[in-house]
Parts: sequence; structure tokens; C-alpha cells
Amino acid sequence: MIFDIKNYAEQLSKNVKINFSLYLEDGRQIFGNGDNGDNLTSNFTTATQDLASDRVLFKFKYHAVNYIGVISGNTEENLNYAVLLAELFENYVSKGTMLSKEDFFRSTLLGEIDENRIKKYLTKYNVNSDKSCVMLFTCSGKAEEALQIAVNYSESDVCFAVLLDNTTFALVKYIEGNMIEYRSTSQYASLLYQLIYEETGIKVSIDIGGAVDSLVKLNTSLSQAEATKRMRGNMNIKEGVHSFKEFMLLHILEELPVNKLNDFYSLLTDISNNDIYADQEITQTAEEFLENSLNVSETARKLFLHRNTLIYRLDKIENETGLNIRNFADALTFRLIMLLKSLLR
Repeated sequence: MIFDIKNYAEQLSKNVKINFSLYLEDGRQIFGNGDNGDNLTSNFTTATQDLASDRVLFKFKYHAVNYIGVISGNTEENLNYAVLLAELFENYVSKGTMLSKEDFFRSTLLGEIDENRIKKYLTKYNVNSDKSCVMLFTCSGKAEEALQIAVNYSESDVCFAVLLDNTTFALVKYIEGNMIEYRSTSQYASLLYQLIYEETGIKVSIDIGGAVDSLVKLNTSLSQAEATKRMRGNMNIKEGVHSFKEFMLLHILEELPVNKLNDFYSLLTDISNNDIYADQEITQTAEEFLENSLNVSETARKLFLHRNTLIYRLDKIENETGLNIRNFADALTFRLIMLLKSLLR
């Protein structure tokens, strides 16, 4: 792979009479004289001027590996050369690795091809690149069977679906401009959740990434869906439909140092009532109550509890913590305590 790029770089250097060096993203040189290869960055689109180091950079991607080219001398002429070289390398990569439509979708989702190539394939395959999001399905049975149900039901609402492994697949859903993104996507996922179970008996968890305005940015939505799955696991939430936005508070807390998390936990709890936060039966009941929008009847139904038993447990939480989680403000505080506890394990 690197050998192919190196050979093509040598041909280009002779044919276009431009002196340049080529590096892997980790700084290893694969072609050129090695000058001016320090402090490389790939945080730009195609070509850019590096004023501090008196050079021009360009980049391209081949088999999910970023390559960075360097031309010494920060001039407009060299910037034009850098754009040209980036285009020539892109053309070489495209000819050498022509992707089928299915492979293109998979590579786009996984972030294995760069923005320029994505745009070319979108045109080649006449794919609509409207606002969309990734829905990540984790299945109790064969993912392929559940995927087929989801795709057959979805029709024009879905751009494509990709089988990731035996129990996981990703579905890319278009988001209509006249719909409320969060609500409509979650409602749609809930329908698929129910349909897949009714048709196959397979239980699924659906984690939804944020919306992106173009398929070019699809890997960002997948990363958010994967983060939702991870954070949901940390909270011992096993099934259902969940959105990245639901776990934004946990995502923010993860950025804080442990000593700060400990301080917040100490402020919100009392040593005398710490046992209740370790009571799995009580905390699972509380989490289910919060998941069901503080609805007593729905929570009792889902937990197969008598209504009075549920009320007894909610009263116990209030008596031992001072938090009446039937009220929104106290429910939010209780959720915050449980998030902090999950991070401090």
C-alpha cells in the first residue's frame, strides 16, 4: 500500500517537476528529502499554507490512512501546486480503489474515505446527501434478520443500512426538514423496535447519534451513537431507544476530573443514606420511573409490579434521601447522583 503511494509520488515528482515530501500522519517520511517535516497536522481540508513553518501542506487518504505532503516555501504558487498534487493523488487513489455502492456506504459510515472522495461517489451513485443521523442497533439475535425487517419497513426514509457484526447494524435515516429531529427520530426508532420484536422475537437496543447536515459527516453521528451505547451500558440500561442528547449530561461530567466528581457527589448525598444508592432493586425501579416520564402506571406495568409496591419504593427513596422523584427537579437531582455514582465506580 505505502509502496504504491511512494512509486506514484516518484512518478509525479518527475513528471510535474515539483519538489515535495510525503509523510504518514504519525510523522514517518515515505518520500522526498525529509526537510520541513516537523509538527505536521491533518486538520485542514485539501491544501493549506503553514505560515509558521514557511511551507504548504496537502493531504489525501488511501485505505483509511492519511498522507500529508509538504512543499517548502509558503507562496501562492506552491499553494496552487499543493492543490494540484492533492487532486492527482486523489485521482490515483480513486482509480486504484473503485468502491461498489455498498462498500462506499460502509466506508463513509466508518470514516475510511475522505471528504473529496465521498462527494465524488455521492455524484457517481446519485445519492441524496440530505440531513441524516445514524441509528445503531444491538440485537439479542442475528442482526441480519433484524436489519432486513428495518430496511423493508423504512423504504425511502432510510439512506442505507450496514451490517457491522453478527449482532450489530447501523441504519442511516434521513431527517425531514419539517419534523422535530429528536422526537421524530426517536418515535421512528420506537416503531422499528416494536416491529422487529413482533416479527422476529429479537430484542434490540437502538442508540441514536446526532443529526449531520451531509453524509460527508456521517462518521460523527456513528461515533455519537457508539458513545450513547457505551454510556447506556455504564448506567446498566440494556434495552429500548436512546439518543446521544439524553446522555449529554453524562458526556459533560466525563470531561471533569475525578476530584470534582467526588466533590459534587459529596454535596448531593449524605453518608447516612448512601446504602439506598447501592440498592439495585430501588435504583432500577427509580431509573425505570424516570425512563417512563415519572408515570406511575406505566412504570408499574413495565416492571410487573403492583402499583402500591411501586409507590412504597418511591416513598422509601423520599424518606431516605429527601428526594421526591415524582417531582421533576428532585428526579433530575436523583439522576445526577446516579450518573456521578456510575463515573466514580
